[in-house]
Amino acid sequence: MEKQLPRKPATFETVWASLQELAEMQKETERRMKETDRLIDKIAREADQRMKETDRFMKERTQETDRLIKENAQETDRLIKENAREADRRMKDTDWRMNKMRGWLDNRWGDFM
Repeated sequence: MEKQLPRKPATFETVWASLQELAEMQKETERRMKETDRLIDKIAREADQRMKETDRFMKERTQETDRLIKENAQETDRLIKENAREADRRMKDTDWRMNKMRGWLDNRWGDFM
């Protein structure tokens, strides 16, 4: 068992002082709660603003990325077509040279026979 200290008898004045102290503590607690609510609201508004800015930034970056992808795809298509035309031209040139050489060989073979 704990040893209890002797208590002074409660008087109207001591009870009243304790009640006033409790009332002041309650007022301070309410003031702090209001300040906390105000800060939470401020932080929530700032977070909402940052999210809107982030969304706007992401939308801009997405649009820019899409534009670059489209440009690169067009450039790639152009290069593929250009390379295909060049390959076709070279194949035709090679075919022409092969035919010319075959004709020359045919003539030489005929001369030989």
